[in-house]
Amino acid sequence: MKDFLLDSLGDVVISHHDIALVHGMDLLMQKLHQVLSTNNGEWWLDKEEGIPVREIVKKNPEPGKIRDYIQKAALQVDPSLQLQSCQMKEKQGRKLEINCIFSFGDASAAFMMEM
Repeated sequence: MKDFLLDSLGDVVISHHDIALVHGMDLLMQKLHQVLSTNNGEWWLDKEEGIPVREIVKKNPEPGKIRDYIQKAALQVDPSLQLQSCQMKEKQGRKLEINCIFSFGDASAAFMMEM
């Protein structure tokens, strides 16, 4: 399966006068980023998509709950996508850096996101 490649702002990438495409594990990571960036119930076409962002972006977030939300988001993308490890680091200004490793069949990929 292929889809449009999106940049860090969510805009379609144009390369060599054509729309760039993404596939494989990179596509899964792109979709995962979109699901993790969507507040649960926010998207009118699928009210179940997303995670409860307010539970993550708050003072003293619970790492166990966050891991559960990330795993549930991975299952929304593809039931075979498995969370292998997840590290979280609180940053200044109530930001949270999340670093995870996911596996899908024989492939694996690192995933980093700041919320």
